[in-house]
Amino acid sequence: MTFLYPYLFIVFIIGASIILFKGSSVLFTHLNFFKKKRALSKDMLLDLLTLFFVTLAAMTPFSEHTRHTSIKSVIIRDFPPKSNNTVLVMDVSLSMQKEGYLEAEKNDAKEYISNTKGFFSIVAFEKEYKLLKNFTNIKPALYHTVNSLKVNMITDIGGSRLKDTIAYAINLVKNRPNPRIVIFSDGSDNDESSVTLEELVKEARKYHIEIIYRAYGYDSANEPYKRAFNHIDSLFELKDMLDTPRENEIVLTKKINYKEKKTVPLFLYLAILLLGIRVYYARRVS
Repeated sequence: MTFLYPYLFIVFIIGASIILFKGSSVLFTHLNFFKKKRALSKDMLLDLLTLFFVTLAAMTPFSEHTRHTSIKSVIIRDFPPKSNNTVLVMDVSLSMQKEGYLEAEKNDAKEYISNTKGFFSIVAFEKEYKLLKNFTNIKPALYHTVNSLKVNMITDIGGSRLKDTIAYAINLVKNRPNPRIVIFSDGSDNDESSVTLEELVKEARKYHIEIIYRAYGYDSANEPYKRAFNHIDSLFELKDMLDTPRENEIVLTKKINYKEKKTVPLFLYLAILLLGIRVYYARRVS
């Protein structure tokens, strides 16, 4: 146990001297005083004890305990993020020629390429699908490929294999960092694909592929794709995303030991008790 104000003990020494020598003409240095004072009275003893514990309480006794804590700090590293790898799935089926959908599709694709960093691959589909441009970050070449799109340019037959094309795009991008697929289509009522939408969603979730569906028109054929892909992020495990540290973040943990001071109130309680006893006896005498 340690005292915060140990120098206050001088108060007890002065007070005790006053109590002991009160009413006596004997000097402190007179040795006969101690011979004459054979015993302390009850009142003097109570006064000394009360003064002693009041002084100890005023000296503020405390105990120290060693505590441990950890401080986490986050450092943001300043460097460009990893490049995205995006497959653009372009619909060139016969239905895209109505209401200027094909031209709108081209403009949207070029705008997306212009505003996005990374590598792009372009796949077109109708009755069959075809890889028109493998992954590249040379944007003029990508713009040229997009501008060359024509209705039924692959088979000249017509029809649609949208889901098969998405499966092909998943295989193209699944082993690349930050995979993404952007689909430009007006949907498909006559899809001749061999895979189901549920299987595509499962594969996209497995490889954490972000899929964006850009719909043209208000055909009900668009709705299943919009529901499946534009909210595919909700299918990922939230815990996995939270546990994965962000690329530009470093978390530093520093352990710190510190002394915790805790006041000991025992002497204060004893002083209050003795003061109560002293008041009680004083009232009885009076």
